[in-house]
Amino acid sequence: MLRMRQISVAIALGLLGCATAKAPPPLPDAAASTSVDMPMTKGDMTAIVNVVDMTAPPFDFFGANAPDLFGTKCVPKTTPCDVFCQDCPSGGKCTLDSTGKPTCVPNGTKALNTQCGTLSNVDDCVAGDICLGDTMKYSSCFQLCATKGMQCSGGGLCDISFTVNGTPAPVFACSEPVTNCDPTSKTVCGAGNGCFFVTSTGKTGCHAAGTLVEGATCTGDYDCLAGSACVTGDMGKTYQCRNMCTLPSGACPAGKSCATINMFPMWGVCV
Repeated sequence: MLRMRQISVAIALGLLGCATAKAPPPLPDAAASTSVDMPMTKGDMTAIVNVVDMTAPPFDFFGANAPDLFGTKCVPKTTPCDVFCQDCPSGGKCTLDSTGKPTCVPNGTKALNTQCGTLSNVDDCVAGDICLGDTMKYSSCFQLCATKGMQCSGGGLCDISFTVNGTPAPVFACSEPVTNCDPTSKTVCGAGNGCFFVTSTGKTGCHAAGTLVEGATCTGDYDCLAGSACVTGDMGKTYQCRNMCTLPSGACPAGKSCATINMFPMWGVCV
């Protein structure tokens, strides 16, 4: 059985460069496969945590943690700070420490969806975002959210679960913006971009496409050219870019068929 591999974001989102001139051998038993699977989704990530904490926020009658006299302030639900209220002292942000608990640290400078954690594995994203990755190759800033399935302000969904040193985090992160684009299209997202799965439920969105061609070894969808997905036919030992297709018709080149993606049954890859 083939498996489809999605690297979230860090679930890593970095591009790994051009394909080698010599194409790797075909996937084992690819011709006999009728379905594909996803061993990893956009909901499996790891937090990059800070190692130096700030002091807890002092009482400030007019500041971020002032009394809510008119019922409009964010009410902190955790101490010493709340990742959604962002009630740390000026110059700080509330994020998660190495145990998954909220803590105040110096505010970062990296914007949403940009690379982070490159210096001493520190969460250097701006307040409200967190640095997530599934490998140390590439990590990105993601918006924090409270309830799975909720709509995020940036157009994504609250869909990403992540761990802190192996322990499930008490909060979640937003996916990239959902546009419901066609992942089989090579042009729908514009030059240099492709349509990929951005949530664990199969919602799609536009993302910078990779440069790896059909049959090239890959580590995640974003490595492949637009209209392709990263799949395996040997239980994760080898991953390769394969052209996507739409079921049930599944238009594929002669000699290939459209294998179903089990988690997202309306989509497949040509094998």
